Amino acid sequence: MTGPEKASSCSAPGKGASCTYCASDSAAASIPISDGEGKSGAEALKDRIKRRRLFEVGGGLMLVLAGGLSRGMIPAEVIPSIMLVMGMIIAGYPIVQAGIKAALKLRLDINFLMTAAVVGGLAIGEWSEAAAVVILFAIAEMLEDFSLDRSRRAIEKLMELAPSVALVIRDNTEVEVPVADLQIGDTVLIKPGVSVPVDGTIVSGRSSLNLAAITGESMPVSCRTGDRALSGGINGEGSLIVKVSKKPDEFTINRIISLVQKAQEEKPRIHTIVERFAAYYTPIV
Repeated sequence: MTGPEKASSCSAPGKGASCTYCASDSAAASIPISDGEGKSGAEALKDRIKRRRLFEVGGGLMLVLAGGLSRGMIPAEVIPSIMLVMGMIIAGYPIVQAGIKAALKLRLDINFLMTAAVVGGLAIGEWSEAAAVVILFAIAEMLEDFSLDRSRRAIEKLMELAPSVALVIRDNTEVEVPVADLQIGDTVLIKPGVSVPVDGTIVSGRSSLNLAAITGESMPVSCRTGDRALSGGINGEGSLIVKVSKKPDEFTINRIISLVQKAQEEKPRIHTIVERFAAYYTPIV
């Protein structure tokens, strides 16, 4: 398939080794089996990890809320305290694990800072506040992970619109050629119902193109000889013959995928400022 490689599920700027979920995703990526529902073993395992994390954070939140609300209401003060501790352990163990790993590598990151804050809260007897820190940070990490996963899936859907081969007409014969090997001036046959693999000019045929994924137009656009065809569009009822007018890496669908991945991977300016600040703030605190 042409275009950029698929984005990983954890490509957030600055996460790297400090991400609480990277180790699990890395292990999942090494499993090539299938779950029987169209997903690879790695994708199925990642989904199970995310569902498990959702249940962990949800369970921890309920325990912390129950423990915090019951303090002062239950004569045996130890019961609310046990609830708070259980909630912190269930929801916060990945954060503590990542914080310890960062400390061993002499790289004090946000996970280490959160771990230190929780330990400090417990040490001074502020159990409810310590539990609140753990739960809020765990929810924020989980939401960020889900957001990155949605971005990855969006890129994968875009890449599904980019065919890996095209039917090139050479000496009145249809030849399957990898899209990456196409040259400007090649003549490509696009049959009804298939995705347009190239950017070019229609030299023969009449049809309609569904460009919803490319331009956002909700209705198919009629096209005929002389009109432009954009890669990623879905051909309608008629066959088209298109003359390639751009190099494969300049096709519309590949440029869109590249821009989306670049936007996802680049660090916003505010993120860079926060990283610089945290590099000094965390050790001092």
